[in-house]
Amino acid sequence: MQTLYALLNDEAKRWWYYRQLREQGNVAEARRKERESIRSTIKTIREAQKYPAAYMSWGAYGMTFHYSRNSRLSGGDPKFYAEICRRFGIPVIDTRSIPVERITETISIPMISDIPDDPPYHGFSYAPLDYVIEKYRELGATIH
Repeated sequence: MQTLYALLNDEAKRWWYYRQLREQGNVAEARRKERESIRSTIKTIREAQKYPAAYMSWGAYGMTFHYSRNSRLSGGDPKFYAEICRRFGIPVIDTRSIPVERITETISIPMISDIPDDPPYHGFSYAPLDYVIEKYRELGATIH
């Protein structure tokens, strides 16, 4: 298993712009930007650790990392962020394992919030993270 730093460093080095800088001989500039990227990712993870409803959702078309009440990160490498979340105890809701014939049932699952509505919950209400995770699990989602 890679160390956390090695994982963050490898992800930073994958960015096309940083690779381009290295190819052009701007190694010091590439390294500076890679370090900035690593610091930014660590800052995001620290923010997520403070937020009780932090989680990552991973579906057929990508991932979204919900790391504070009004902050989300989308479009990154799902495998990288799933590994980071697992290491820090942040749940990953992987809906790719829900059978196709049940995927439409996800619309009735409430949204996740650290300030939930009063029960009963429905598709347009806010519920605690643990409740929503259980509902996804019942449909066949994999929870990491």
